[in-house]
Amino acid sequence: MAKHGVDEAILSLGYLPEAFKEAYPDGHAAGIRLTYAVEPEPLDTAGAVRFAANIGGVDDTFVVVNGDVLTDST
Repeated sequence: MAKHGVDEAILSLGYLPEAFKEAYPDGHAAGIRLTYAVEPEPLDTAGAVRFAANIGGVDDTFVVVNGDVLTDST
């Protein structure tokens, strides 16, 4: 994603958020600044997106990517 100009990602974490935060304790991965939005309870897909946008202060157009379908075709 950084190769394509993305420099920040807000991650909606529901299941085992501590494991992910421990893997990237400095809040960066592959050149991208990370913000962690840990769901207080399962919010389903749309609720999780809104929650993450609120935590990250998003007030403009943004892209949503589902982590288990992210690929690089090159």
